[in-house]
Amino acid sequence: MLKWQISPTIGGALLVAGSCIGAGMLGLPILAGLVGLGPSLIWLVIVWAYMLATALLLAEANLWFPNKSINLLTLSELTLGKTGKLFAWLTFIFLFYSLLVAYTVKAGQFVHLGLIELFHQDVPAILGPVTLLSICGGFVYFGANWVDNFNRVGMLGLIATYFYLITLASQHATTVGLVHQDWNLSLYLIPFLIISFGFHDMLPSIKTYLNHDCAALIRAVKLGGIFPLVMYAIWLAVMVSALPLLGDNGIIHGFHHGEIATEPLSRLSLNPRVVIFAQGFAFFAIITSILGQGLSLVDFLDDGLEYKGKSFSRGFLCMLVFFPPLIFSQLDPNLFFKALEYAGGIAAILLFGIMPALIVWRGRYQLGLHGLYQLFGGRPLLIIIILSGLLVLGLEIGTILKWWQWPIPPLTSTHIAQ
Repeated sequence: MLKWQISPTIGGALLVAGSCIGAGMLGLPILAGLVGLGPSLIWLVIVWAYMLATALLLAEANLWFPNKSINLLTLSELTLGKTGKLFAWLTFIFLFYSLLVAYTVKAGQFVHLGLIELFHQDVPAILGPVTLLSICGGFVYFGANWVDNFNRVGMLGLIATYFYLITLASQHATTVGLVHQDWNLSLYLIPFLIISFGFHDMLPSIKTYLNHDCAALIRAVKLGGIFPLVMYAIWLAVMVSALPLLGDNGIIHGFHHGEIATEPLSRLSLNPRVVIFAQGFAFFAIITSILGQGLSLVDFLDDGLEYKGKSFSRGFLCMLVFFPPLIFSQLDPNLFFKALEYAGGIAAILLFGIMPALIVWRGRYQLGLHGLYQLFGGRPLLIIIILSGLLVLGLEIGTILKWWQWPIPPLTSTHIAQ
């Protein structure tokens, strides 16, 4: 966090926003292009409201203990017992590994291309993710200060390239991409939107940053949630209108080849600055996400795997965090979207959607826990949140078990749904 002289509430809001803005932005325009801008913006607002509500539920639960910062695992144990804690622990692991696999797949490809240009000859594809994860693992090994210092630069670079890309991409905007709508496919977008607003694991850290000021925490969550909503809406509108649906540089082609939004944009533009800033945006978005997720997972495993006062070495934990994503990233070079889909449609909806509602239900109405804040809506809102989460989870499980298939246009498609 940059040490500017800003109010604690604004600082907390920026922490919330920074947790949302990252690699998730890279895949959303391709998916929104498949669905259409209109349906995408509607679902963007709905999922944002859902995730903001569940974040406020977790904030409410955290405020049952006003002078402590309680993480989701501890809250799960206090309200749902050891079974709840174990379930949260396993879901947390699945979420972070899924995200690391997705980011490793895409960032590894970028590093591989960079190595080819650096050495002016072809190199094995696996050297891309190996080099990437070795560097990231080094930062994570040396701890939070190293990651924090890099992320300060990374977030500045991400924001700067974002606004510059918006300006450049808007020059390619047309109304063609705004006409396309496919409501039958629109539910497919939900898991990816859930990932884009998943800042819930940051709440204990934000509460500590705010010196356990309960009112400031609630204000920071609400204000911080608005920033990424606006940035995502602008980003989707500009990118969807700038990218064609069909063709080798189109959205359908990009989806089937696991491309992020900046790749077809770079090929479409004759402006070399677009290529440079598109690559810079993708780099900053992915690298800050990998470092943040990697550091969180190392610290999480360090705490969770401690046995009778003994813990594993940090080097071993770094291997435990980064080696599995390296292996899975080699299974399929187009795994980016699938890994994000599993992360959002299974792990994040359980951990950041359903579980906060279960924790608050148990704490409020069965254990009699109360704090300085309570989200409106009572039992009806909690029921809506739980049932909505189960619906998303059911859709994802049904897709995995092949009970149905999403009507994704084939690579050779020339049809635009109206």
